[in-house]
Amino acid sequence: MTRTGDCDVNPAAGERQTVPGVLVRMYGTGILLVGESGSGKSELALGLLERGHALVADDAVECVRGGDGEVVGSCPRALRGRIEVRGLGLLDVDRLFGAAGSCGQTVIDLIVELKPVHDRQAWADWPRLSAAWGRTNLLGKRLPRLLIPVAPGRQLPLLVDTAVRTYTGRR
Repeated sequence: MTRTGDCDVNPAAGERQTVPGVLVRMYGTGILLVGESGSGKSELALGLLERGHALVADDAVECVRGGDGEVVGSCPRALRGRIEVRGLGLLDVDRLFGAAGSCGQTVIDLIVELKPVHDRQAWADWPRLSAAWGRTNLLGKRLPRLLIPVAPGRQLPLLVDTAVRTYTGRR
């Protein structure tokens, strides 16, 4: 059940796919966080929750293509309102952040891919003056995708919050 009105969407039954990742709602925008296992998706989501954003799904995102062509993401019932963070275990989002900390579903507007950078040369070769934007197909819809390098010491919640503000034009 959806807890806040801005999370209500009514997709018509359509094509479905479960995607490994984390889905958060930021500034009214659905952000799908993807990346290899251990890249920090859930830890990033925890940092975004601390910044006042809402968790839709952790680990498995159930996606459906609505009748209007939008892709809507939600959480499997067994995982709803929970986030698993390595070293902390399974956390109850509503208990930690209140009812506004979770959202039943949202339209997926943007995909953020976390790409671990393991060596100094790869880090040095990463483009500095422009973001790594692309597009990804999800259930037949072309969605914008941003590739963000992950390295020790990076403040990913701040970086993703800034990227989403830039993408949406919010201040």
